[in-house]
Amino acid sequence: IQVGNSVVPIEVKSETNVRSRSLGAFIDKYSPTQAIMISMGDYEKKAHSVSGVPLYLVNRLTDLIEVEGLFL
Repeated sequence: IQVGNSVVPIEVKSETNVRSRSLGAFIDKYSPTQAIMISMGDYEKKAHSVSGVPLYLVNRLTDLIEVEGLFL
């Protein structure tokens, strides 16, 4: 997704076990300032500026960014 002038990569997992090989490879190659991991897990800040967002909050992603400053 685009946030301001930045592109934020998103990876979606259908489980709580979220080994993100492709997102990790993207982060290693392009060094984005933020990234989103959507899964069945809880909301959390992970390593390398990755935010873990629960699947049930996907429809509120814009609110999380604007109101709670998730990626600002």
